[in-house]
Amino acid sequence: MNYLFPGDRGTQVEYLQLALQRAGYPVKIDGIFGRETCGALQEFLKTESSCIVDREVWRKLLPYLKGYLEHTVRSQDTIAAVAREYGTTERAILMANPLVTPQNLQVS
Repeated sequence: MNYLFPGDRGTQVEYLQLALQRAGYPVKIDGIFGRETCGALQEFLKTESSCIVDREVWRKLLPYLKGYLEHTVRSQDTIAAVAREYGTTERAILMANPLVTPQNLQVS
């Protein structure tokens, strides 16, 4: 995805707005990177400084576009640690991954 800046218009701005909407921010999908979109992005990023969408911002938004997030299990991982890392709950992870046995995580 390309970098986006306030004032940009088009399909990629619509993707940004869709991701923000799915993340729980009430932004209109109109393809215009205006004040409303900038404000929602700042809330999502928990910052007041920037409204630039770069690769790191797209990485954070990607789960909201795909509908899921992939995680490679490391040797020290537990369901609780993974939940903390992604700001979710153990229950949500287990519901989304019914074949995972918490006591027997397979290191990739």
